[in-house]
Amino acid sequence: MKAWDYEGVHVFAEDGSGHMGTYCNYCFVKACPGMDIEADNIAPIFATDESDYYPECEMCGGVFEYINLTEEGKAEVEDREFWNIVDANYTNRGGA
Repeated sequence: MKAWDYEGVHVFAEDGSGHMGTYCNYCFVKACPGMDIEADNIAPIFATDESDYYPECEMCGGVFEYINLTEEGKAEVEDREFWNIVDANYTNRGGA
């Protein structure tokens, strides 16, 4: 994926009052009919973006794992993966 590519967008209110939603490019068309994806209140989620978490499409649940995570975000993902392994091992050994 190139730095300028994106598969999702953040939609903000036109009056600047805040974040209205996060959508993949496919769901954006359904969630925001008639809106131009290149409008000033639409912010693409670029491959070079960095966040504490992976954004998700509010309609289909798709996760934008192509962005970079901050150090805090990386630690959170590693912690979650560790506990998923622990839970799986516990369940496989006859745990709850």
